[in-house]
Amino acid sequence: MRMTITPTSVPGTSRQRVVYDDGTELHRQYVYLEPHQWDNLKKLASLQGVSGSLVIGRLIDLATKFKTR
Repeated sequence: MRMTITPTSVPGTSRQRVVYDDGTELHRQYVYLEPHQWDNLKKLASLQGVSGSLVIGRLIDLATKFKTR
């Protein structure tokens, strides 16, 4: 189980940095989606057995790979 260390502000942004005791660093910020997009995100996360944040991250990584080719 990972323990969360208190979030800190990321200078120059509206994000917060969260560092876990295992060294994993995540940034968080509000995400605004339409209701149907939240529903679809929940479905995707459930199908893959992961969190919605992980689905969003994977989609960003996938889109970036195609965009930079």
